[in-house]
Amino acid sequence: SMSLGIGFVHNCEGIAFGSKCSMGCDVGYKLRAGTSAQDWWCIWDSLAEIVALQGALPQCEPVLCSDNFPSGARFQDNCTGVATGGACDVSCAPGYQGQPTTLKCNPGGSLIGQVPTCSPAPCPPADDVPPEVETSCGAVTLGSSCF
Repeated sequence: SMSLGIGFVHNCEGIAFGSKCSMGCDVGYKLRAGTSAQDWWCIWDSLAEIVALQGALPQCEPVLCSDNFPSGARFQDNCTGVATGGACDVSCAPGYQGQPTTLKCNPGGSLIGQVPTCSPAPCPPADDVPPEVETSCGAVTLGSSCF
């Protein structure tokens, strides 16, 4: 079995001497602009004195992720421009609290993983209010009001 690394696909398994096969880009990868899939030939390698596959690797590049981006005011992320095999971080936006997470770009073009659970951060108690003034500001969250 040929091991070429990530991003390539071929139909070269089991071909015989004198035959050709094709080498292209795997799902989640695309041919670089102006390049094409490559033909490989099963030839006689006179140096090694064996039958071997010979050809150039195609110029494959990862496809940008386009689906399942975090949305909403609660999140901030660095996922723009992430491509197949890449990852990005999602955290809670200012005013929200929660543990950051990492999303990965799968070959289908979607970000996979869980976004953080972000809840509005509580405002601190109104300690400087004179004691004769009653307030409802004990556990107010972002965007809420109190008196």
